[in-house]
Amino acid sequence: MFASALCFALMSACTKWAARSNPDVPSLAAGELAFFRFACGLGFLLLIAFVAGKNLLGDDRRGLCWRGLFGGIASTSFFLGIQYTTLTHATLLNYTFVVWGPLLAVFSLGERLGRRGLLALLIALCGVLLVIRPEGGGLRFGDLIALFSGVMAGAAIVQIRRLRQGESSWAIFFYFNLCGLPIALASLPFAKERFVLPVWQQLPVLLAIGATSISGQLLMTYGLRELTAAQGSLITLTATLYTALLGFLIFNDPLTPATLLGGALILAGATSIASGFPRSRLFRGGEKWNS
Repeated sequence: MFASALCFALMSACTKWAARSNPDVPSLAAGELAFFRFACGLGFLLLIAFVAGKNLLGDDRRGLCWRGLFGGIASTSFFLGIQYTTLTHATLLNYTFVVWGPLLAVFSLGERLGRRGLLALLIALCGVLLVIRPEGGGLRFGDLIALFSGVMAGAAIVQIRRLRQGESSWAIFFYFNLCGLPIALASLPFAKERFVLPVWQQLPVLLAIGATSISGQLLMTYGLRELTAAQGSLITLTATLYTALLGFLIFNDPLTPATLLGGALILAGATSIASGFPRSRLFRGGEKWNS
């Protein structure tokens, strides 16, 4: 699970690297990078289906499409957020899905949040307000889109919980990538950079995005077989720490007191809710919640 969290942090850093301004190579649009991520995942799954005969289409195809829609929007929005705000802010706000998932389950699955959950939610929201605090009279678009990605990822995990009653993780992951492809293309008009064809010098970073994404997914699936959902979710949150360190060392992301305090509150609220997973039907049985 620690290795999985590190892989997802490296994927985020590679995305930021490919989207940065550089006089030597063109900056790649967020939708273009998201499309490549989905394409790599789809190609891997089709190979698995061919070799191992896995059923990727599933039975509840309408529900699987909804999961793919929520997950595709979440992942693409996260890639957009990375281009418009710092890597640290985008990751912190995206990982609020640990909070939004149980909250949305209250309305869709009849879950009970309880007083502890409500307090954790308020703490996390205070952290969000600190991270996206207005500067110069307005909110940053990148922070808002990254926060939106966290909400959509929360909706995706609720849908995953419902689907896992009868659908395989292979089918769920397949629809995530399948639905994500057109969503990534539809986001191109909103990207900070215009669409350009990658040059060969950018191939290593593109392959790194695909490899770390798939590796993180496989490692997470394997880790959740050995850990409780609470343990797995808490370890997954360490990705925010890895990403913050990479952002500071590579991209000179400013670690202001407000960002540090806001991040601490978000993680505290998420940790409090995550530690209650075993008592919740939403994450019982070690389900996978990654968007």
